Amino acid sequence: AACSKHPAPPLIAQGSESVFINGQPAARVGDKLVCGAAIKGGASKVFIGSGQGTYLEIEEEFSGWQRALLVAVEFLVPPTRGLLKGAGKLLTKTGPQAVLTGAKLGAKKAGHALKGRLICAKAAFKANKGVKRFTQATKKFFTGDPIDVTTGSLFDQRTEFELGQTIPLTFTRSWSPGLRGLLGENWLDNFSESVIVTGDRIEILTLEGASLHFALPRSVDHSINPEHPEFTLSRQKQGFVLTERNNPVRKYFTQPGISVTAGTQRWQLAALRDRNDNAIGFHYTEQGQLNRITHSDGPELILLYREDGLLSDIRRRDSGLSDVLVRYDYHDNGWLAEADSTQQFHLFYDYQAQGLISRWSDGDQTAVDYVYDAQGRCIESVGSGGYYPVRLDYEAGTTRSTTPQGHTTTWHYNAEQQVTRVETPCGHVTRYEYDDWGNLQRQILPEGQVLQLDYLADTGLVTAFTDATGATWQYHYDETDRLVSMTDPLGRVWWQQYDDNGNAACFIAPDGSKTTLTRNEFGLVIAAEDDEGHKRTWEYDEHKRLSKLFDEENRSLRLGYDSHDRLQRLASGGGALWLWEYDRHHRVALSDRPNNSLERFRHDRHGNLTEWTDARGVQWHIEYGPFDLPVGRIDGEGNRWQYRYDPDSLQLLAVINPQGESYRYTLDADGRVITETDYAGTQWHYAYDGNGNCIEKRDALGNITRFEYDAASRMTAMHTPEGTTTYGYDILGRLLAVTTPDSTPLTFEYDDKDRIVKETQAHGDIQRDYPDSATVERTLLTTDNQGWRAKTEANKVGELRRVSFSGEHTLSLERDDDGHEWHRQSDKGFILRQEHSLMGQLTAQRAGRNTEFFEAHEVADIPQPTLAGLDREYRYDAALNLVAANDERQWLRYVVNGNGQVTSVSDGERLREHYQYDTSGYPSRRFDGLNEIDGERLYQQGHRLRQLGQHLFEYDDAGRMTAMQLWQDGYRPQLTKFRWNSQNQLVGVLTPDGQQWDYRYDAFGRRTEKVCERSGERTTYLWDGDVPAEIREYRHNRLHCIRHLVFEGWQLLAQQVQFFTPNPENRSELIAGKIQTQYAVCAPTGEPLALFDAAGHRVWRQPPQSLYGRRLSVP
Repeated sequence: AACSKHPAPPLIAQGSESVFINGQPAARVGDKLVCGAAIKGGASKVFIGSGQGTYLEIEEEFSGWQRALLVAVEFLVPPTRGLLKGAGKLLTKTGPQAVLTGAKLGAKKAGHALKGRLICAKAAFKANKGVKRFTQATKKFFTGDPIDVTTGSLFDQRTEFELGQTIPLTFTRSWSPGLRGLLGENWLDNFSESVIVTGDRIEILTLEGASLHFALPRSVDHSINPEHPEFTLSRQKQGFVLTERNNPVRKYFTQPGISVTAGTQRWQLAALRDRNDNAIGFHYTEQGQLNRITHSDGPELILLYREDGLLSDIRRRDSGLSDVLVRYDYHDNGWLAEADSTQQFHLFYDYQAQGLISRWSDGDQTAVDYVYDAQGRCIESVGSGGYYPVRLDYEAGTTRSTTPQGHTTTWHYNAEQQVTRVETPCGHVTRYEYDDWGNLQRQILPEGQVLQLDYLADTGLVTAFTDATGATWQYHYDETDRLVSMTDPLGRVWWQQYDDNGNAACFIAPDGSKTTLTRNEFGLVIAAEDDEGHKRTWEYDEHKRLSKLFDEENRSLRLGYDSHDRLQRLASGGGALWLWEYDRHHRVALSDRPNNSLERFRHDRHGNLTEWTDARGVQWHIEYGPFDLPVGRIDGEGNRWQYRYDPDSLQLLAVINPQGESYRYTLDADGRVITETDYAGTQWHYAYDGNGNCIEKRDALGNITRFEYDAASRMTAMHTPEGTTTYGYDILGRLLAVTTPDSTPLTFEYDDKDRIVKETQAHGDIQRDYPDSATVERTLLTTDNQGWRAKTEANKVGELRRVSFSGEHTLSLERDDDGHEWHRQSDKGFILRQEHSLMGQLTAQRAGRNTEFFEAHEVADIPQPTLAGLDREYRYDAALNLVAANDERQWLRYVVNGNGQVTSVSDGERLREHYQYDTSGYPSRRFDGLNEIDGERLYQQGHRLRQLGQHLFEYDDAGRMTAMQLWQDGYRPQLTKFRWNSQNQLVGVLTPDGQQWDYRYDAFGRRTEKVCERSGERTTYLWDGDVPAEIREYRHNRLHCIRHLVFEGWQLLAQQVQFFTPNPENRSELIAGKIQTQYAVCAPTGEPLALFDAAGHRVWRQPPQSLYGRRLSVP
C-alpha cells in the first residue's frame, strides 16, 4: 500500500474481520493505514477481507484535529449510530489524554483476564442452576459456528437493527429452545423480557433464555440477586424496575401482562430510561400485544403481526418514513423460517423433528448444518465449503470437539457449568479456578503463569488484578459501587468523579491534573476541558445527533444527516464538503468528495463490498465465498488475485497472484503459522510455547533465532548466531534496558507520566525535559559533550507550532482552518508558504526570503516569499493520484494505470520515462531515461530482480541479494558483494575496487554505524525514535562534520551542520567551523527537496532523478 505520509512499512489500522494471520488482521483494499490512506492495491501481502474491524486508532483522510474531533470517547459522546459506531477513542492522542493513560492500562489489564470468562456464578438459588443459569453470551465458551461447549446448545443471537443516540434502540432475537417470544416458539427477543411474580419470589426472563431470580417480600422495596450482585430489583407502585450496575439504562416492567401459569403475575417491559431521563417507551394494545415503540430521540416503530399473533414486520414511521426494518416469515407449523433485516442479514432456518435448528443459511453461499443427540445436544456441525467442521462428544463435566483432521479440543467444567480446564489439540492446558461465589479467581496459563483477580465479597466487584509477574492494579469504589480510583503497581492513583446524575464528570491524574466534562440535560458531553484551559466542545441537533464539533483551537466540523440518521454531509471550517448516498440496505453507495469527484460502491446482500469504482471510473471487484471470505479480487487492471483459507480457523493459507505463484502458510493443530513460503519457494519455520509465544524461527539457510519470555509474555532474550540480546522491564512493563552483543546497552528512564526523560545509545544520550504539557526540550549528549538542544512547542491540539535551537534560531509554523500548515517562517528570514486542496493535498510550495530592497506595495503582485529558491506546484487526478509536479527546473507529468502505477513520465513536451507492468504489478518493461529494459530477462522466480540494464543480480537461499555484477563492453565485470546477518540486516559490502564497508545496528534494527577501514571513512547515528537525531561523518579517521536533525514525524524540518578542518599549525587538532542552521522543504512523500539557510538562501537542491531514483543530468 502506497502512503505518502509514512515511510514503509505502514501500520494497518483496519483489517479483515474474518482473515487473520497468526492472530493479526489481514489488510485489504479499502482498509485504512494508521495515517488514514486507504489501501487501493499493492504488493502480494496486501489482502482483501470481509467487513472491517478496527485494531488500531483510525486516522481518517481528514487532518489530525478533524480526526480528533470525530473520534471522541465513547462514553463521552455516544457515537452516532451508523457514523461513528465503535470508533470512539479516549479524547484521542492529541487531546488531554495523559490524564487517563495509566487508568486505561489498568483497565486493559483486568479486562484482558476477564474477557471471554465466566465471572458471574454464585450459588444462592437452586432455581437458577444448570442450563438456565444466567450467563452473558460474551462470557461463554464456544466451538464451531457457534455451539456452547458446556450445554451443546446452538448459540444464535442476532441484532436486527440499532437506532437512537442516547439510548440504543435495538431488536435482538436469541435462539432459546422451550421459550417463546414475539417470533414464536424457541425464539426470545429483548422486547419480550418480562417479570414473573410468584409470591415473594420474582423471576426475570432474559434475552439469553435464562432467568434472574430475586426474593422481594412485600415489606421490602429493593432486592439484590446474590448470584449476580450487579443487578438490583426495585418495587414500584405498579410493577418493578431492574437496574444493572454498569448500565446507565434501567428497565421498567410496569405493564401488566397475561400470565400463562396459575398463581403467578406477569409484568411486561414498559420503558427503558437512563439517569438523564432519556427514554424508550413500549406501548401495548388492550389485548397486551406490543404494537408501538417510541424513543425520546425521535425514532418511532410500529410492530405488525400475522393473524396467528406472530410478528411479521417492524417498521419505522417517524420523520415521514415508512421503512421496513425487519420482516419475518414462518413455516406452516409457525416456526421462524426467514428473517430479513434491511440493515443486516437475510437468513433462513430449517428444523429437525425435535424442533431444533438443523440448518441456517443466507440464501447464497453460506450455510451451516447441525446434528443432535437424543438429549438435544449438537454432536456434529459443518458449514458450507467444509468450514467450521466439528464433531462433539459429551461426558459428565467434559466436552470434546474434533475436526476432520483429528484435532481435538477438550473442555472440562464443574457442576455450575464453569469451564475449569481447556486442552488444545497440541496438548496445551489452560486452567481456571473460581472462588466460593463463582468468580474467576485465577487463570493458569499453559506455561504455568498465574493471573489473579480479587473481589469484594458482597458485590463481586474486582478489587485487584495481579499479573503473572506479581504486579498489582487495585480498584476502589464508592458506596454506590462506582469506580472512583485505580492504583497502579507503583502506587500512583487515578481518580474519577461523578455528577449528580451519576455520569463521569472529572478525571484526576496522579500529578493532580484534571479533565472536566460538561454535559447537557440529556447527559451528552458538550465540553471537555483540562486545567490548562484547553477545551473541546460538541453540539447536537434536535434528535441528539452530533452536529458540530470544535477543537481546542476552535476549528470546526459540521455534520448533517438524512431522515434515517445516516451521515449525509460533513463540512469543515475551511470549506471542504463531503456528501454521501446510501443503498436500500444503508450501505454507502456514493461518495461525493470536496474535489467534486465521485466514488461509487456496490455491496452484496450480506454487506460485503463487491465493486468499487474510483473517481476516474476504474473498477475493482471482490469475490466472496462461504462465510463472506474473500476468495478473489480483480484489480484496476483486470488482474485476478485468489485467496485460500483453513477450514477450521478460517485463517489465510495462501495468496495466489495472477501469474499462478503462491504465498503460503502452514498451520499447526492450534492454528498457528509454522511454515511460511514466499512466491519463490523460500521458507521460514516457526515454533511456539504453550502460551502462543514464538520461541524459534528458522530461515532457509538454517539460521535459528530463539526467543525467551518472562511471565508476562514480554520477550527477555533473543539468541541469534551472532549472540544474545536481552531485554529488561520494570513492574509496569516499561522497557528499561536492551543489551546486544558488541554494543553499548540501550537504556531508558521515565518520569511519573511515563514519558521518556533519558535514553542511552551507542553514540550518545538523549535527554528530554517537559516544562509544560505543550513543550519538549531535547538535548543530545554525545561523546565529546556536544550539547545539541532543540525545543518544540505544540498548540492546544498538540500540533507543532514552534521549534527553537539553543535559543538562537526559531522556526514558527501556522495552520489554516482545516489544520493544514500554510506558513513556516524563521526569525532570521526563511519563509515557506504552502497551499492545499480541499482534499488536504499539497498543491503549492514556495520557499525563500523576502526582498529587502523594495517596499511592500512595489512587490504586492509577487507571491511571498518574493525571492524564492523553490517554487513548486502539484496536480492530482480525481482519484488523488499525483499527475504533475512543476518547478523552476522541470515540468513533470505522470500517467498512471488503473492500479495507480506510473506508466509514463514527461518533462514538458518530452517523454522522459515509460513503464509497463506484468499482471502481478511488477515492472516488466521500462525506459528510465538511460536504459531500455524488456521483461524477458528481468525476473527470477518469485519476482526477484535478475537483470537491470547491464547489471546482473544473485541471491542466497534466503532470498537476499548477495552479488551484483556490472557488465560493460571492453571491461572486466565489476562485482559488488553483499553480506547479511541472520536477521536479514546488511552487515557488509565489498565494492569492485576492494573497499570493505561494515554496518552495525542496535536492538531495534536502526543502523548505528557504517565504516570502511581502508578509506578511513566512518558514519555514526544517534536516533530519536525511528528518525536520526545526529549523524557524524569521519574522513581519514578524523571527524569531518556533524549534523543535528529535527523531524516532525517523518518529515525533516531542520538540521544544524558543523564542519571540522585540520589546524594548519597542528595537524593533530581540528578547528570547528561555524554551526549552520538549515531548514528543509519536503515533498508530500517526505523526500527533502531543498535546504535553506536561516536567512532564506537556498544552499542545496535535490538533483533531478528518475521515477525510481536514478540520477539524471540537467539539460
